Amino acid sequence: MRNVACGMRSATLIGLVLSMAVGMAVAASDERTWTRSEALAITDKKAKNLGYNPEHMSVSFDFRNTGWDDHLKGLKDVGGMPNLEKELRDRKFIAVYYRALKDRIDHEDLWVFLDRSTGEIIDYIPGE
Repeated sequence: MRNVACGMRSATLIGLVLSMAVGMAVAASDERTWTRSEALAITDKKAKNLGYNPEHMSVSFDFRNTGWDDHLKGLKDVGGMPNLEKELRDRKFIAVYYRALKDRIDHEDLWVFLDRSTGEIIDYIPGE
């Protein structure tokens, strides 16, 4: 009987370890995979709500945020944006940049930050 109880404990322990590993893997992959069109559907809506017309703008989908990181380096030279930096610091996001076309003078540029996990707009920055 002792061997059976020992075997059951081992099986229970192995099951517990496996379920914890699966749980950690699910938590680690909490980040959603976005297609360009899915993300732009959300950020375009925000841009339109702010009075922008994405159809008349050049749009950069910055999944790795390299464009935003470069832009931020330039901003740091003039004092940066400490509140936004703090807000984005520990979040996984997609930066979408809307650039006004040269022949359009009706609006300025716009950055929109989309949370990769929730699909919510974290914040936005109207440009110059």
